[in-house]
Amino acid sequence: MVGADVGRVQLLAEVRVPESPKQKKRKKSAAQSWAKETEQLFLKLLEPYATQEPTRRSPLFEAITKVGLAGIPNVAHRRMYILSDGLEYSGYANFESAEIPTATELIPVLHHDRVLTPGVLKDTDVAFIFNDVSRLPSGRGKSSVARMVAITDAWDRLLREAGATSVSFSAGLPPLDAVPTKGGPK
Repeated sequence: MVGADVGRVQLLAEVRVPESPKQKKRKKSAAQSWAKETEQLFLKLLEPYATQEPTRRSPLFEAITKVGLAGIPNVAHRRMYILSDGLEYSGYANFESAEIPTATELIPVLHHDRVLTPGVLKDTDVAFIFNDVSRLPSGRGKSSVARMVAITDAWDRLLREAGATSVSFSAGLPPLDAVPTKGGPK
């Protein structure tokens, strides 16, 4: 959960995929059961935050770095689900209402501060979920297709530079039991 500053970023949960049964029929049933339980867990954990007033600052670059640095022992590949509109609002960038800086402009500044450095997201699929950058909060900038493309392109480049194997944006929750492919969908 992202707070007003990086110190208030909280990792709500880590969920490991259990060892799959050998039989095909049991394997599918186990995967579906795990996905349903995991989805319910995350929705329950998010309930208290749904009624809170959103913060005006959104340090997503730092929050993603902090979660990326939280190593998970014995995990070869992980998925990071980010429930966010992707509108970074910090000292690094203002994706809400200012001109969107390019990844080429952002990378040296972020790396100087050890934010989203190469490898921090190694072997991680990153998915922005329930994401709709086309709707900005009232009075906080103008929405356009060009702006949406600039924002998603910046995120894609920044996260892949940090080692992400895939970056995706979804208006809802992707199927948790779907296995993304290496270098998966944009």
